[in-house]
Amino acid sequence: MSSIPPGSSRRPPLPPDAEDGGLDDAAWVEKVRQAVATPQLGRLGPYELLARSGHGGQGVVYRARDSRSGRVVALKRMNAGVFATDSQRLRFERELEALLGLRHPNIVGVIRSEPLEGLPVLVMEWVEGVPVDRWASGADDAGGPRPLREFLHTFVAICDAVHHAHQRGVIHRDLKPNNVLVDARGQPHVLDFGLAKLCDGGALAGGLTHSSAFVGTPAYAAPEQVRGENDAVDVRTDVYALGAILYQCLTGRPPFALDEALADLFDAIQNRVPQPPSRLGVRVAGELDAIAMKALAKEAARRYASVDALAADVRRYLAGEPIEARRGMRLYALRKTLWRYRLPVGMAVAAIVLLGASAVKLALMYSRQAQVLAQVQAAHDAETAARQTSQRVQTVLEQLLLALGDIGRGADPGVRRLLLSQAVVAAERRLRDDPAALAAAHVAIGRTYQQLAMYDEAEHYLRAALRMREELYGREHVDVAESFQRLGELLADRSHVRAAEPLFSEALALRRALLPAGDVRIADSVESLAYVLQARGAFAEAEALYRQTLELRRAALGPAHVDLARPMTGIGYTLLSRGEPASAADWFRAALELLEAAPDPEPLNVAGRRIDLAKALMGQGDLAAAEPLLRSALHAYRERLGDEHDNVAWAAHRLGVLLHRKGDDAEAEPLLREALATYGRVLGPCDMYVAFVGESLAELLVGAGRMDEAREVLALAEAALETLPAGNAEIERVRSSVRQLQSDAASRP
Repeated sequence: MSSIPPGSSRRPPLPPDAEDGGLDDAAWVEKVRQAVATPQLGRLGPYELLARSGHGGQGVVYRARDSRSGRVVALKRMNAGVFATDSQRLRFERELEALLGLRHPNIVGVIRSEPLEGLPVLVMEWVEGVPVDRWASGADDAGGPRPLREFLHTFVAICDAVHHAHQRGVIHRDLKPNNVLVDARGQPHVLDFGLAKLCDGGALAGGLTHSSAFVGTPAYAAPEQVRGENDAVDVRTDVYALGAILYQCLTGRPPFALDEALADLFDAIQNRVPQPPSRLGVRVAGELDAIAMKALAKEAARRYASVDALAADVRRYLAGEPIEARRGMRLYALRKTLWRYRLPVGMAVAAIVLLGASAVKLALMYSRQAQVLAQVQAAHDAETAARQTSQRVQTVLEQLLLALGDIGRGADPGVRRLLLSQAVVAAERRLRDDPAALAAAHVAIGRTYQQLAMYDEAEHYLRAALRMREELYGREHVDVAESFQRLGELLADRSHVRAAEPLFSEALALRRALLPAGDVRIADSVESLAYVLQARGAFAEAEALYRQTLELRRAALGPAHVDLARPMTGIGYTLLSRGEPASAADWFRAALELLEAAPDPEPLNVAGRRIDLAKALMGQGDLAAAEPLLRSALHAYRERLGDEHDNVAWAAHRLGVLLHRKGDDAEAEPLLREALATYGRVLGPCDMYVAFVGESLAELLVGAGRMDEAREVLALAEAALETLPAGNAEIERVRSSVRQLQSDAASRP
């Protein structure tokens, strides 16, 4: 920048929307100096800047190293610097809000936001990768272009990540190859949500974009974007951009030439139909032509109604099934159906020929097929129309149900039931014509009931969702796998581990068959089976699976993701069960530190890990260090969940045991009695936790010489144990302890 002569009142042009605020010349010069001063490759706060990697929608991005942890991160700093207006700052904050609500292995993760040298900076995971179009073309790989099926599996993973954002009310609006990086493991990462549009409850959703302003990257922008119709931007706008990415990766060029003048490019996007990929000298099947051209339709209503629908059609292509993009073409659908079932059809045709009536039979077969296809087409048209209105309704209802869970915490159970029942009625009424959306809402309803320890209601809705999805998709579908997983988690949460095991196994088998090898959902199911082995007492096998899960999550999510705390906790419990409390404490402490270091720590998860660490410390005899952890956890659970929740009983039980060991029975006894009563009401009198707390309370009463009371409590514990299956290591330990306490109580007056 040329210097400004001393005493001159001339000022350089203002950045867009900047206001000078009446500064005098000296202050103005200083402000300009700060605004244009780009950090040299040195430091920015605690971060060592390693390289400038490019610009995002709202800022410049640096590769940096955090001197506090040694971790390499991506720093995003506002382009406008100190000239940033309120609108620009809101856009920057919007990107943070968008990213904080997204947790997906194929979306770049946000670590924190912090002011550095007077400017807001977004700290994100660093992704070492190349743009998806370069990866697909093999430009950085001597092996040449990627195999088509490998690329399509990666493209489906990209769609799943964008659909995850859509389900949480975030529309990207700037999807392009440079915003999708593929790492060395072939995993894609969607980044740069600086132009995202937040819908359905985002605090920054409105007021940031004038209705006539173009937002996006021209070559990948949908017609409604280039017309400046930002009110018309919805999930189908991202469908168009993904169609453009698919087109470029298939053909090596975008749908419209980048060297055209901007006005000509905008005119082409609105009025010209691009050449189908197969006409550009690329050997692409007609189905992929149809998929790409449907995604790139000029009218939003003619595109796929959602990114999930686009991904589903690519999956159908990969599976050799008829695709929706050509569903109206009856001969095509018939050909695909006959090819898929070529062996039985061939046998049938041979039999017909032998009977001498092949022409008549084939005509009848085609007529029947045409009728079926007409019915399917009509149903599909109706579903497409309904889905356009129900997608956002589904997202709103899922968020509403989770919000109701928060509102209901601490309230009377009757109030919680009333609030949730009203939401359930609304969901079923508004989504009854869209079974896929209704099934997803049932999952949200079931998980909300589960969160509030209303387990019977939770099981009802999760089983209903599973039935609906099996009817919709059959068994071979990722949503069916999710329902198996969710139902298994509920049953395990209710201590029904044997019933949960086949559900986890089914979920794992489906996910391994249907998902890419590195998908984190596979790790979820492996971790669940580790829990089953742990409950059986197979601690070494369980530990091996937990460690496998930890590596899967670390590879998919990075070294500091909060979800790593789950397998860390599992490893800790296997070590604790094998009599290694010191090693267990190390794992529990690492999990707790990981959760506490998150940008927005989740209080209930933190409370649970504090109990875990306290148990290990108690195993080492360090009651003084364990007590504040247990008191903190109990307080957090009471504050968030009220008194009628099994997690409150869990914390009260552990604190009661500690106080009894300290000799403070006066405070320990009411806590143990509260835990026993709460477990009985919430989980039922035959639950294993009733037996566990009964053992602890009976031990206190026997030690105090109160044998009649001890015998009453032991009778409750024994009744619970009689209903529990053999094979669980902890149950067998408690069973043995209860027998010994009964013997002690019987031998003393």
